[in-house]
Amino acid sequence: MSLDYTLLAVDGTGRVLARTGDVDRVRPVASVGKLLLLGHVATLLDRGELDPAEQLARESTEFVADSGLWQHLDVPSLSVLDCCRLVAAVSDNLATNVLFTRVGVDAVRAYTDALGVAPYELLDLIRTSRGPHTAPTFARGSATALVRFLQLLDAGEVPAQVREWMRLNVDLTLAASALAFDPLAHIDSKPLLHNKTGSDDGVRVDVGTVVTGDRTVHYCAMAHWTPSEPFTAAIAQELRALLRDALQ
Repeated sequence: MSLDYTLLAVDGTGRVLARTGDVDRVRPVASVGKLLLLGHVATLLDRGELDPAEQLARESTEFVADSGLWQHLDVPSLSVLDCCRLVAAVSDNLATNVLFTRVGVDAVRAYTDALGVAPYELLDLIRTSRGPHTAPTFARGSATALVRFLQLLDAGEVPAQVREWMRLNVDLTLAASALAFDPLAHIDSKPLLHNKTGSDDGVRVDVGTVVTGDRTVHYCAMAHWTPSEPFTAAIAQELRALLRDALQ
């Protein structure tokens, strides 16, 4: 099995704390691309161009399963804010597509271009299957670009609301497992953490920020391997070790 690990960790000044692999190589990043959608929606909310209480119907987009809770709930519509919370907390695919349909793919691309985080980009809706008439993947980017997004979030160039949504994330199975937090109750844990993970065949990505006192660490840890091969506990353990060593 071909298996590559990538890690980039920098402190609040941008000083590189740890670097493994080709941090500038563009790769699929799966659901980590949802941060660009959340960033755009948060910007619209800040500008008053989108009503946080607006109800978005589940039937407004094509149905997708896999990650998320909404597909298992009875409620037929949710507010914009609740959709954002579901995306950040459980990487909800259905809420992602509903938000994406509401604000538009082109608008998210324009936001991304203006933000200046290329080659990090969100390409398409989440789809059950992909073919010749769809984008080849949901999102892609490099470790350098993903860390750049986190730095812009820290600097206020991305609305702070995104950070608050990210703190709801329950997926602490990858690099963030180095902190040994309760995944269901870690919002007020120390050190502070906000992160987002992405999972697909042959892909695991964990990006986030850890704040301890006056020390800030932005990180991106990625594993990519042959898509036909399974994800293993050893891969998760290696991602955890990469972040643990970077935080020391």
